[in-house]
Amino acid sequence: MEEDRIKEIEGYIPELNAAYIIESMWINKKRGKLILWLNDEKNISSTMKHIFSVAWKNGFRKLNLYIDKDLYKKYIKSYIYKFLGKEIVLSLNIK
Repeated sequence: MEEDRIKEIEGYIPELNAAYIIESMWINKKRGKLILWLNDEKNISSTMKHIFSVAWKNGFRKLNLYIDKDLYKKYIKSYIYKFLGKEIVLSLNIK
């Protein structure tokens, strides 16, 4: 039964003043939904690197993130991504 549980990882990165939650998807446990809180949007790149490392170590290979269009254009566009409607699958290979 343990295999059917949804995995949830919560974290806080003090030096970046950022908090996050990664939840596994019910059907595909290697795919996660990312919820992110930042005090300063300029820290998003460093924050994402940290989150990718945590996610990878915990078995996630894809992350879904809902993000404001302007923030996407300014900070996220350089990452590998795939649009799923209004949703972005961020970094298809999150090593």
